[in-house]
Amino acid sequence: MTWLIVQIVLGTLLLGELIFCICMSKSACDYTYYICRPFGIPFPMGLGAILRLGCAVVGAILLYRGIVGMLY
Repeated sequence: MTWLIVQIVLGTLLLGELIFCICMSKSACDYTYYICRPFGIPFPMGLGAILRLGCAVVGAILLYRGIVGMLY
């Protein structure tokens, strides 16, 4: 039960940070700036985009597994 709550919290944090960054963007330059800096850590553009995509996928999987685990 505790692991399910941890999964939900981590998934929500990862996806919430992505949604926050997208909402903070007001132009294409801002969007690129925020997308390539997961958790505010500057990375080269390609690496930052790959890490951001990985964080989004892991966050979605954790959130899904946590919610489904709570339901069953």
